[in-house]
Amino acid sequence: MMKTFAVTGANGYLGSALCQFLKQRNCKVISLQRSYNYKDLEEKHVFFSLKDFQNPEVFNKAESLVHCAYDPIPVSWKAISEINVQGSIRLFQAAQAGGIKQIIYISSISAFDNCDSLYGKAKLAIEKEVARLGGIIIRPGLIFGGQLGGFLASLKSIATHLPLIPLIGRGNQTLYFSHIEDLCGLIYKLSSTPNAITRLPITAVSQKGKTFKEILITLAYQENKTPLFIPVPWKIIWMSLKILEGARIRIGFRSDSVISLVHQNPHLDFNVLKEINYSFRNFN
Repeated sequence: MMKTFAVTGANGYLGSALCQFLKQRNCKVISLQRSYNYKDLEEKHVFFSLKDFQNPEVFNKAESLVHCAYDPIPVSWKAISEINVQGSIRLFQAAQAGGIKQIIYISSISAFDNCDSLYGKAKLAIEKEVARLGGIIIRPGLIFGGQLGGFLASLKSIATHLPLIPLIGRGNQTLYFSHIEDLCGLIYKLSSTPNAITRLPITAVSQKGKTFKEILITLAYQENKTPLFIPVPWKIIWMSLKILEGARIRIGFRSDSVISLVHQNPHLDFNVLKEINYSFRNFN
């Protein structure tokens, strides 16, 4: 029997790749997104915004909801909570009312107990609701593969366009990666065998990380650039970005991302991936 997935953020970096991945495996997809390509007539598109209430009827013909959407625009906790946290809860309520049997939530390794970033706190709050509903929680790291998007795309722009690259401290913070195809494969695997997991959430990354400086060097070399660095205390970079955000100037790198970078989860748990015999490729 052909399975139907409802995917939020379906025109985003991960969401669009996931929709394509699922269709290649003969699944039906309901794309929940802000905008869409009128040329793609094979896919059902539904306008979706975390700010709005969702009609439960949208989910009547779907078995699984994969929630990828996150609105990065709000910067205050009040706005983040109202849009992303409460918006996700409204989504889950509508999905259950519409007959959805399975919820898969794409969180982040920035979410963990006592995390400092607002992004991590929001993701963690949504995770708690998903856990209460018996859903599946996946925590990817920096997603790469195909055309870069999100945080890595911002880093590549910095690495290839700035003559002198400011390093956050010494740039020795370790980051972990999730190849986009491996992540789509994990989502598909868990949707097919949800009882394979014994513990949540799932840390969905390659165990081999790279330092912040190594990532910038790798991204620069991909464009035949040789980067030059200048170490800057993280609080100076954080405050500079806060000032820009206060002036509503967006540069693709948020002050809250600095907090996520310098205050990482010290206890990543890779055991769930081992239990289900799944692995992620390294970032090179």
